[in-house]
Amino acid sequence: MERSKNFFLLLFFVLAALVIGGLVGELTAGIPWLRWLTYGQSIGFNGDGGGPLVDLQMIQINFGFRMQVSVLQIILITAALLIYRKVR
Repeated sequence: MERSKNFFLLLFFVLAALVIGGLVGELTAGIPWLRWLTYGQSIGFNGDGGGPLVDLQMIQINFGFRMQVSVLQIILITAALLIYRKVR
């Protein structure tokens, strides 16, 4: 029970860091001296015809995945992991 509680706490901290990082990144994108926080990279494949396709004659299903991580999100994930270590 304690182990699953720790996992969900870690998951909460990491997801909160990703969401807050994305929100603050969007807000600071227009500020020239904070624009470096929004630099990031995107990886994945498209689900709009460029990714894997399952064609069952009646139904066609495209699968896609994309992940974009910015500098601010990496900083906040690191902070979340440090906070998790202190709280745990």
